[in-house]
Amino acid sequence: MEKELEAILKLKIPKTIKRPIGFLEIAKIAHHENIISSIYSYFLNSKNKELANVFKDALTSVINSKLPSNEKHFKKFSKESFNIFKSNTEIVVDDKKRIDLDIVDKENNSVIIIENKIYHHLNNDLEKYYKHYPTKNKILVLLTLEQFDFTTEKSTIRSLNQAIDYRNKNQLVAITHKEWIEAIKIIKLPTGLKNQEYVYLNDFFNSIDNLTKNLNMTEEQKFYFNHIEQINKASKVKEKAKNHVINQISFFTKKYNHVHSPKGDWWLNIFKKDKNSQPFYGVNYDGLFKNRSLRICITVVGDCMKNIYESDDIKNKINEIILNSENKVFSDPKIQYRRFMYLFEKDYTELSDHNISKLSDFLTESIIKDFKPLMLQLDEILSSETNVINSDWFPKKI
Repeated sequence: MEKELEAILKLKIPKTIKRPIGFLEIAKIAHHENIISSIYSYFLNSKNKELANVFKDALTSVINSKLPSNEKHFKKFSKESFNIFKSNTEIVVDDKKRIDLDIVDKENNSVIIIENKIYHHLNNDLEKYYKHYPTKNKILVLLTLEQFDFTTEKSTIRSLNQAIDYRNKNQLVAITHKEWIEAIKIIKLPTGLKNQEYVYLNDFFNSIDNLTKNLNMTEEQKFYFNHIEQINKASKVKEKAKNHVINQISFFTKKYNHVHSPKGDWWLNIFKKDKNSQPFYGVNYDGLFKNRSLRICITVVGDCMKNIYESDDIKNKINEIILNSENKVFSDPKIQYRRFMYLFEKDYTELSDHNISKLSDFLTESIIKDFKPLMLQLDEILSSETNVINSDWFPKKI
């Protein structure tokens, strides 16, 4: 087992790549097809004609790259095919079904009909969409996150047969959102855009990139599947380490007959008699599994917290305690998350193998040395200044 663990530690683990999140992710609407369609339409209808043309030209270039070079009909899908164009969304057809997005140039009788797909499967009457526009110079575009594979996996039989039929007649192409965005980047955005426009564009491009990458396996995920056996063995070792820590803390609390309240596998409350005893000790040992550290604090809640928070006299006396203390214990009596207050706390870093092995003894020694004198003084203050009675404080039997 030791040699296997050493081999795991020598493996080069891929770094985590943080993806920038934007307003669409924050609002949890990045996957909404109608929202994405509206954004495309917004830029296609931009008052900045250069920007609108970049979006249009990028799309037509991708469309043409998917069509046979000898297809004369679609040579009209050039820059000149859409001199004066407008984009629309949610176009209603006969049976109240809606086309996601289009680009129409009435002067040149040219139309691009776009069916936008993010996560939904294809279940649309493409024939009805195509015939909705009377012009001959038109094309259907399936705009998807992944390359559309023309199988029944993500389509109804009717929609799939229509898609194949129109594709075979070179009246439909399938492109990805990424292909459109990449084509925009190749053409390059016009200079002199307003800051707001840059923000919108960058945010949108990042959202499309994130949606696309969500479907692809990251290097970290590949690393896991390539080293499943070794990583699972390491996970079992970690669980054993956690069990050791939990057993040591359990032994520590039972040894001195103090009630403890485990909070998951990272926090422990230690009370004098019961869960209503105040103040009480808190131990955050989550850091042991990250950087061999832990934190001990003295905590109050409820009325006791309120009495301290509302009394400048008590807070001044608490500050006097810390000023006269020889140990470097941090004091900042303020309410945390409106539910509890730390009166004193101290971080213990880089614990040795011995201290982790004998964690129960380390906690006992640390509390006696760094916190018991503070707790006794605090007990005296609270007993005289509030209705909270705190006597005979931990650890009693040491």
